[in-house]
Amino acid sequence: MKILIPVLAICLGMLSGCSKDDPPPQTGFLRVLHGVPNAPAVEVRVNGTLLGTIGSYSLSLPYSAVNAGSATVQVRLQGTATDFLSTPVNVTANGYSTLILADSAAKLKTSVVVEDPVPASGKAKINIYHLGTVASAASFTSNGAVISANRTFND
Repeated sequence: MKILIPVLAICLGMLSGCSKDDPPPQTGFLRVLHGVPNAPAVEVRVNGTLLGTIGSYSLSLPYSAVNAGSATVQVRLQGTATDFLSTPVNVTANGYSTLILADSAAKLKTSVVVEDPVPASGKAKINIYHLGTVASAASFTSNGAVISANRTFND
């Protein structure tokens, strides 16, 4: 009987420790576009983990796989310890999201665009973002043909 009680206790402990494995988190894809002309290179962190460094204005990180759901994106000037942006971004499972930083470091504006990365069959796909704060409106052309007219800042 003395041996039976510890053996039963161990068996009950093992049974109570068993549980179904949690399913792996779903994945989405996130990139950040640096549209802040008065900010040099920036470090981008997602939930505190360094995602990458964007070398200068008008560049972006490539899409990176992150856990789907709410993610906190932090942006700081490279080599500093202070975030000038910390914002939640909803990352859609199996989706492609772009966080766009625009205007200036003092008047930072952000937009999140959910991308459709697949072009129509036989077509190329580009995204045009007007991030210039000097021109009130701009038109974009390709080989002389207007492909987007009268775009205003951050529209």
